[in-house]
Amino acid sequence: MDNELLQAVKALENARVELPRQAVDCYKESTDFKEGLKRMGRVTYEYGYRVALAHFHALHPDSEVKEDHPPR
Repeated sequence: MDNELLQAVKALENARVELPRQAVDCYKESTDFKEGLKRMGRVTYEYGYRVALAHFHALHPDSEVKEDHPPR
């Protein structure tokens, strides 16, 4: 009886550890997660571009930049 109880407690503890991992793995496979990563990458790229452009304008205030906006 004690052995069965001990095994049941261990199984419960293992499930408590494994279920959150499985939930995270399932979420990372979801379309929402993957689309979110794409959006974050695009925002990071656009922000980096704006920082570089502002830096360029600070170094070369008399220069003009023709911006070519890619289609979204």
